[in-house]
Amino acid sequence: MWNRLGNIGLLGYGVSMSYAHVQTACISGGRVVPVMVEVDIQPGLPVFSIIGLPDKGLEEARQRVRSAVRNSGFPFPMGRVTVNLSPSSLRKQGSSFDLAVALGILVASRVIAKIPDEFWVLGELGLEGEVRPVAHLTALLIEASSRHRTCVIPDQEERAHILEVSVCAVNNLRQVVDMLKQGIQFEKSNVVETQTAEPFGYAIDHIRGQSAAKRALEISLAGGHNLFLIGPPGSGKSMLAKSAAQLLPSPSREEALEIMTLRSIAGLPASEVRPYREPHYALSAAALLGGASTNKPGELALAHNGILFLDEFPLLPRETLESLRQPMQDKVVRLHKKGVETSYPADCIIIAAQNYCPCGWQGVEEGKCHCTGRDLVKYRHSVSAPLLERFELFCEVPRVEVSEVLDGEGDWNGSAIAQRIKMARERQKLRGSRLNARLEPEKIRKDIVLAPELKDLLAQAADRFHLSVRSISAILKVARTIADLAGDEQVAMHHLQEALQYRKSYE
Repeated sequence: MWNRLGNIGLLGYGVSMSYAHVQTACISGGRVVPVMVEVDIQPGLPVFSIIGLPDKGLEEARQRVRSAVRNSGFPFPMGRVTVNLSPSSLRKQGSSFDLAVALGILVASRVIAKIPDEFWVLGELGLEGEVRPVAHLTALLIEASSRHRTCVIPDQEERAHILEVSVCAVNNLRQVVDMLKQGIQFEKSNVVETQTAEPFGYAIDHIRGQSAAKRALEISLAGGHNLFLIGPPGSGKSMLAKSAAQLLPSPSREEALEIMTLRSIAGLPASEVRPYREPHYALSAAALLGGASTNKPGELALAHNGILFLDEFPLLPRETLESLRQPMQDKVVRLHKKGVETSYPADCIIIAAQNYCPCGWQGVEEGKCHCTGRDLVKYRHSVSAPLLERFELFCEVPRVEVSEVLDGEGDWNGSAIAQRIKMARERQKLRGSRLNARLEPEKIRKDIVLAPELKDLLAQAADRFHLSVRSISAILKVARTIADLAGDEQVAMHHLQEALQYRKSYE
């Protein structure tokens, strides 16, 4: 009696107990995480549930998948369909799981054979079964390439920017099933080619005067040092910062992939050129650092391997300014929110700029500045000393005389500066693959050997200007970069003296 009723139940709902799994991936905690879509079909009342910490958008996949399967001409199982997204402890969001869920159901229903585990299936489904583009595809495919996975993806233009990954681009669910039955054909995506051609004209060529500032910018870019510019409005601070990314050498293959991954996670178009970010000075700490709950990187991470320019630095909200301290030290943004830990690389050169006073007229024309002493103290002390110490170079950018603007300078040109920066960076790579600004204390002692007279000079400067250990390390790193620009093996007296000139104390 029991067996007969059991058989009636199975036949009545048209299902038999079956299990299948399909591999896919998602963005979590600022990185790409593999996800296994497990599908279990059991006899019983028709129920379709998705478990494994899905968000609201992923819960809606049930309606999309059910309609897509039926409208593609396949039967949808009438029993209890349970989909588990493993690892279950990881929060899932987005619509990129749709295609993997649909194929898992078809495999469990024995419509198609098992999909190999080396396949990653990515795609959103429309109600008629069409496969639509998904967000973060560049980041997902870059990770797939590093793991030697092959991917079934929507036929979207973004795949052309991915490096050496086998993909099968599809337009609808029926096409995927037919290709799986007939033997799926993969193609290699185009190899990323980083920018190698010299730019057509350098922005720094249009900046007249400011020899000291150009020299400080060259040292900053050559060694990866943070730079602080102080001067009146219109003196060229913003132009110097805008020209910085153009002077850096083309990113390596690894750097280009990191840049594209972060842009993809942020929902920006794929690009492998070095980033230049210039946010408004009213930006919040969340906009600067990013959000743990949304997985979106902030301005610091989007400037990774490039330049972050913060104009009107003292006017940034206090919370935003202080949130810079840890990323500037560790070159990583770490966020904790609602039990989610997110980290993004943030190895960028920060260029900050400010005027002499809040109104901007001090140092421009005598008598025009009406800032009170209290205003000046508040303005100049709005940036804390620990934050200022994370800048290795300080340079004044004074007002340029009209004659200097008209005559210009012939000894500073973008092509020569870019070549010197490139050669200096290559010398640093030969010593240990890290820029001078990223040297650890042990590496500083090994790479920077000072003669006795240089040690005496540094000790005198430390006593006179009350330099901290961090400031002394910064001076040594800058001196090492100056020596690299000159092609010298050891740090000499004139290298150290120039490095000391770029330190500035705020009263």
